[in-house]
Amino acid sequence: MKLVSTPKDGEAIDASETMYPSRLEAVKGSRRTFERETSTVYGYVVSGTARLSAPGLLQAELEPGAFFALPGRGSLEVGGFAMIVERFGFRALLQTGHVEATGRLTYIDGCSDTVLCMPPRQGDPVLNHLHCPQGSSSPCIAIRR
Repeated sequence: MKLVSTPKDGEAIDASETMYPSRLEAVKGSRRTFERETSTVYGYVVSGTARLSAPGLLQAELEPGAFFALPGRGSLEVGGFAMIVERFGFRALLQTGHVEATGRLTYIDGCSDTVLCMPPRQGDPVLNHLHCPQGSSSPCIAIRR
């Protein structure tokens, strides 16, 4: 497993040669253009602001805590820090929203979970929010602001 504690712009974890081809990338103060019609880019704005564009469909100003699913072509201009995951060979539904303070499904250890971008069909990819409060004993991946 690759762990990136302080990601730089463009630093990525590439899993494009796996059974579920995808790529996670840090975007800091820069722009990304997405050209693949057969992919979906999921994203989360960690800090600062971002502008999401899907030609003819959506122009959105995103603040910290915002998430999105962008199928096909578009662009993302980030003034702060965002994380994106491109899922190759899958087209999700176009979505944006804002993560709530905690998840809606609670666990016995104090953690909680919410599915942010629902799968169009059972078994399709999702974007999920796993909330682990400070002091929790659950193993979590943290994105620090």
